[in-house]
Amino acid sequence: MIESAARPNWTQEIADWSLDAAEEAHPSRYYWVRDAISGLENGHKAIVIGRKGTGKTALIRYLSQSTRIPNTQSCVFDLQDFGVFHRNARELSTSEPDTELFAKWQMTILAEIAKLMLHSKNVDGNIKRELAKALTQSPSEMLSGQASVTVAQSAGFSLLGHGASAGQRSETRESTRSLPERAREFCNYLCDYIDGTTYFILIDGIDSNYTSVTDSLGEDYFLAYARALVRAVLSIRKSFAQTNKAKVFPIIAMRSDIYQRIKDADKGKWSDVVVDLRWSQEQLEHLADFRVARMQNPSVKHFESSGAFTKIYKAKSYKRKPIFKHLCDASFNRPRDVVNFVRLSFDHSTWPIANSAMPYLYSKQSAYLRQEVVDEAHVVFPESRAFSALWRTPESQ
Repeated sequence: MIESAARPNWTQEIADWSLDAAEEAHPSRYYWVRDAISGLENGHKAIVIGRKGTGKTALIRYLSQSTRIPNTQSCVFDLQDFGVFHRNARELSTSEPDTELFAKWQMTILAEIAKLMLHSKNVDGNIKRELAKALTQSPSEMLSGQASVTVAQSAGFSLLGHGASAGQRSETRESTRSLPERAREFCNYLCDYIDGTTYFILIDGIDSNYTSVTDSLGEDYFLAYARALVRAVLSIRKSFAQTNKAKVFPIIAMRSDIYQRIKDADKGKWSDVVVDLRWSQEQLEHLADFRVARMQNPSVKHFESSGAFTKIYKAKSYKRKPIFKHLCDASFNRPRDVVNFVRLSFDHSTWPIANSAMPYLYSKQSAYLRQEVVDEAHVVFPESRAFSALWRTPESQ
């Protein structure tokens, strides 16, 4: 019979670990800060890519709550909640689909910037009142098309006149001005009155719309939408960078396979602002140590957490191989796989976790990885689910 000590109370924290970073109970507590984040914080990077489970959403959520940079305002809008892709895709012009989509994305992002400005102590009160009058739509309404026009018209009367009253403007002129024209003027207005606050506009969830949109309308529709979004992010970033005081950093996260399928004449230049989330085994070990250490002590520092992962196991190795090496062998080198392996470890009744748990861990982790492969392959190969039952688990090969 295996002797087992009483399990410490801190191990109950494992219940707060989630495979979905959006559901993480304490994102700032468990996020292991990588060097890549500094490029996003200082505005040098704007696009985060990586395969499923590499930490894109975790990074977005961390940035939204980070206190590393003083005087910061941030917002996250998750595109999986918008439900606008089908509606807008049907409105695309076959000759030049990006023009209107680009303007809609610009208006949506600019509206989020303006909403954040309402909370800044350094923005003039009169400007705030004018902004509040124009900003009455939600992001999903902005992307629906007509709402973007409404805000742009409001901006044209109330914001873009630079002191002129509505009566001094021609209604005919307003009705004939295109949405792209209004978006440019709205951007110029915000550039004129932006303060020195650091603004993060964090865009996530575009991946979640891929299957539903491509199944009903085709991949070209979705990629046009995604391309217009990236171009809007980069355009707004460039516009505000040209002012001396503005620190406006729109950031978008998307799966690398979707990013790779986007085609644009200037895509070669995009690489300068891309963060590609890839993980070495050394980085994953630091992540595992840090998360386990933070369960025991929420204030522990990165450099103080070394070795915390292996301490939850009774032996440091299994079949002459370090325990963490077993984790790496049963993973795709992603943070999500580390989280799942550790959660499975805590399912076992012994404490510290005995080597007798390893066959159970391999079996459960293999089933998890197989499902991850099926889910990921289904995006580009829907028939993959039909063949998944024929696949053998790694340990049986």
